[in-house]
Amino acid sequence: MIPVVDRVPTYPNRIKLIYSDGTSEFVTWERADEPVVEGTPINKELFDSIANDVGLMGNRTVYVSGAGSDSLGEGTSANPYATITKALSVLPKNLNGFNATISIVTGTYREDVVISGFYGGTVTISGAAGTAVTLNSISVLDGATVHISSNVSMGVSNSNGTAGIVVQQARLLSFAANVFVTAAQATGVYVARDGFALFGNLTVNNTTGIAVQAASGATVYIDTLTGSNNSGIAIQSGNGSRVAFNSKPISATATFLTMYGGRIYTGSQSDTPNY
Repeated sequence: MIPVVDRVPTYPNRIKLIYSDGTSEFVTWERADEPVVEGTPINKELFDSIANDVGLMGNRTVYVSGAGSDSLGEGTSANPYATITKALSVLPKNLNGFNATISIVTGTYREDVVISGFYGGTVTISGAAGTAVTLNSISVLDGATVHISSNVSMGVSNSNGTAGIVVQQARLLSFAANVFVTAAQATGVYVARDGFALFGNLTVNNTTGIAVQAASGATVYIDTLTGSNNSGIAIQSGNGSRVAFNSKPISATATFLTMYGGRIYTGSQSDTPNY
């Protein structure tokens, strides 16, 4: 947050922002009330819009715990929020080259987490060593880059007929974390619209559709894919998408399906896909 004092401006309808490097700029604004009196709080919507335009001013960690509170919490380790959704809401979309970390305590969070529109940095989901987190679903959308820390074992348990993990026009990176998807009557992982997903260890169970689906120019990269009780297709790649994996001890009625220029590759994988 940047310190802002509301006062009669030198230039009407403008605020001067001075940055830590000494540079400055003027931002056009609208006053919340007339007349403006020195010390009157600035309109919250205006303040939030300015803060978002300026963006994150340094690496930031927001804390979440099942014992926290979205209404009374402050997002600190001593006074955390109760939901990941609330923690995301206090971050500016412009990460400004810095990293935003959501630090989570082990527990079940009945949330459909949507991480959308963040740019200029990475949103990291982290926690203490051995943290185990269960969500309803997670979607990474519209330019966001999300990293699941190796400290976190993430489970997604979704039975509402949609995919457990969705990545579209965004990046989801899970180099060493264990990710588990139980998606009864649904697709396990759905990556589309030029989305990119990288999994070190991915387990998908109980799908009746497709365990891992790539569509519309997506790229999915998996070191080890495991799972059972999948009654549909293990991996489907279509519309110019690419899926690469190293090891695939996953059970499904059908193993692979490619269509419309989709490709599936196998072999030893590294941090760079081998296609």
